[in-house]
Amino acid sequence: MKLGQQIIKSFSSYPDLVALYAGNEHLTFEQLGSISHYFGSMLKSTTETRIGIFASRTITPYFSILACFFAGKTYVPLSLKLPPARLAEIIK
Repeated sequence: MKLGQQIIKSFSSYPDLVALYAGNEHLTFEQLGSISHYFGSMLKSTTETRIGIFASRTITPYFSILACFFAGKTYVPLSLKLPPARLAEIIK
């Protein structure tokens, strides 16, 4: 089974189970799937092939990465710890 199929199966097989915790936040598989598909459909309409995602200790990077996956985009992990010049170069 391909990775995408396994992820989608998890969304439908365990909709009420918590899929991820980050600090005080949590999402069920159903919520994670819904949010990821919503943002994925938005990303499909862009001409960009690479999407920058700032890593943080929240739930946002997780559904952002899945959204890129569902949209067929490549995600580029970014960090605020990088020097501004390096971030600018990556973003170009």
